[in-house]
Amino acid sequence: AKSDNLLLGGGLANTLLKAAGIEVGKSLVEEGMLAEAKKLSAQRDGKLKLPVDAVVAREGSEEALSRIADINDIKPEEAIFDIGPETIKEYAEIIMCAKTVIWNGPVGMFEKTKFASGTNSMALAVAENEQQTIIGGGETLEAVSKLALTDRVSFVSTGGGAMLEFIEKGDLPALKVLRKN
Repeated sequence: AKSDNLLLGGGLANTLLKAAGIEVGKSLVEEGMLAEAKKLSAQRDGKLKLPVDAVVAREGSEEALSRIADINDIKPEEAIFDIGPETIKEYAEIIMCAKTVIWNGPVGMFEKTKFASGTNSMALAVAENEQQTIIGGGETLEAVSKLALTDRVSFVSTGGGAMLEFIEKGDLPALKVLRKN
């Protein structure tokens, strides 16, 4: 599938950052995907965007002492819990100018108010985009719903994985069965 930009946040971004040799501390990382992430990191072109800064803390609670860190300045005892303000600005600009936006998954631990700024900002940018906007996944829908922005999105899929499979393959097993009957 052709895309002009692929904006990453959350565990997927952490995995690619770690694969690229960047210290991500105790951040959520898909350890089993590091080899694949290394390959992706090596062939990265300008389309694949990773966070340039992050909101980090030693733990993911509302009371935790957090700070904004450059992506190259994360300490081993810290974890990434959200994208930082520079990343928010960059991603929001790209989203607001895009002809089509497909969003699947929050970019931080949005369930905690302290770490919801990135995901909330992405939701607002998607809502402000007047073109085709598609969101997928229960958590993405939850984040957009919390801000009462669901009616500003072109299409909503509660199944994020199914939506991504449909985009990748152009079909779904359930649709094939329905067509046969």
